[in-house]
Amino acid sequence: MMSYELELESAALSGISPYVAAHSERRPAGGAAITIEGLNKSYGERAVLRDVNVRIAPGEFVAIVGRSGCGKSTLLRLIADLLPVTSGTVIVNGKPARQARLDHDYGMAFQQA
Repeated sequence: MMSYELELESAALSGISPYVAAHSERRPAGGAAITIEGLNKSYGERAVLRDVNVRIAPGEFVAIVGRSGCGKSTLLRLIADLLPVTSGTVIVNGKPARQARLDHDYGMAFQQA
């Protein structure tokens, strides 16, 4: 088997989508999968997130925990480029969040409570 086929077979066994495995070369080697620097989000005068800085490595599992209304969903929507950032930067797989979304670098599933 070619290494590409082994990569896909390995991904299928681990439960990772073969599409993600086949396109993993898009991720910067040794870099962060998600980098957030100086992120701020406001709705009018109300500041929801202030000076958020996060670095998540490829393959790292992260839980975002907090009380109701503290900005968890807002943060995820900013990472997914579903809301505009007030200021700061969001980089996903080495690209601005908008470009990563347009390039289909990731998928998102919403949960109903």
